[in-house]
Amino acid sequence: MRARIQWSAAMVSNSEFWSSHMAAWKSGGLTQAAYCRRHALSLPSFGYWRRILRRQPMMPSSPAVVPILVGEPESVIEAIEVHLPNGLQVQVPVGMAAARWLPTVQALMTC
Repeated sequence: MRARIQWSAAMVSNSEFWSSHMAAWKSGGLTQAAYCRRHALSLPSFGYWRRILRRQPMMPSSPAVVPILVGEPESVIEAIEVHLPNGLQVQVPVGMAAARWLPTVQALMTC
């Protein structure tokens, strides 16, 4: 079972930092230990972020524009359907706070 990861603003900033180091490490040909020594990075932190970034898609630093289909003005909308990139679909009741449903959607995105 995978651990559920909730992305805060600090984690997005950290993930951008570590993502750039992961890309540089992969293209550089050094071992993880050698790369960390050269860049004064903690090897355990490097390993931790490597696992996190491999499992969790990067959350965008700025909101993306996504088209939303809205029903007829006379209709009553009870739920919003979210189609995830991995093919899963989630129905969220209208009015539900994002803090309640966003962690679930983030966890489903790792499936």
